Amino acid sequence: MAQQDDLISSLTKGFPKGVKFNKSINISLEVVENFHNLLRKMVEEQGYQYYDIINELKILDKNKTASTTVKLSLNRNAVLLSSESEQPKDAKEMSTTIEKLINDLK
Repeated sequence: MAQQDDLISSLTKGFPKGVKFNKSINISLEVVENFHNLLRKMVEEQGYQYYDIINELKILDKNKTASTTVKLSLNRNAVLLSSESEQPKDAKEMSTTIEKLINDLK
């Protein structure tokens, strides 16, 4: 790229653009203390594939058309969800599903 004087953006022009859906969910302090382990256990029980990243979980929907990254907010008792998919409907459905799982942790 450097030899051709091309920008990275010129290489990614044809890449599909995903849709991102963000949400914040308030949770209790009791859930915050064990949130990562509680969520990981529940996701495993529901049969979702996930990637355990140091301070967040990336969960794939069962059709692998959408994913949701879940992490604790740094300055309040809340969880931040960020769902991505090529289809807005899939991203929103994934976010709603994960939100229900999180609400069941309360």
